[in-house]
Amino acid sequence: MEFPDLGEQCNRRDCHELDFLPFTCQYCRKRFCESHWRTEQHLCERTDLVVDRRVPSCPICNQVISLGPDDNPDTVVDRHIAQGCKQNQPKPKRNGCLHKGCKLKAVAFDVCPECEHKYCITHLHTSAHDCQGRPQRRNDVLSVFAGKRTPTPSSRRPVAVKSRAAKSKDTGCICA
Repeated sequence: MEFPDLGEQCNRRDCHELDFLPFTCQYCRKRFCESHWRTEQHLCERTDLVVDRRVPSCPICNQVISLGPDDNPDTVVDRHIAQGCKQNQPKPKRNGCLHKGCKLKAVAFDVCPECEHKYCITHLHTSAHDCQGRPQRRNDVLSVFAGKRTPTPSSRRPVAVKSRAAKSKDTGCICA
């Protein structure tokens, strides 16, 4: 049983499917079903407003190359290379997890309290990234075990101690 009052019919000439969640074309403002919401699928009358927003980058130096409205991306990239593209330009600094093999790139990473390197949440624990600790602290520990010197109070890391409040008295009330 159909509900003609719910949803809208697709505006494509040969479809007219009743769709409960129709899409609105951002160019012609007509409503279409799931099968015809793209401009090329419903043969949009306002294709003059459609703009291709892709920007090419140079395959040698990874520099983004600007295009004019009627420029062919291939010819613009070829012209860029012919005009002396900088081939030895360093790759952009990777903002990601420092664990070998991890390719996660996220907005925020945590810093390991031992080695002070940035890791994703998966590799943050010291056992997950084979943490070596701070180099100078590790050398201090190794020299102590080798019997070369005794640790000084300044070389030790302070330990935070939590104070406990007095125990609350049991009132005998049973709460549900």
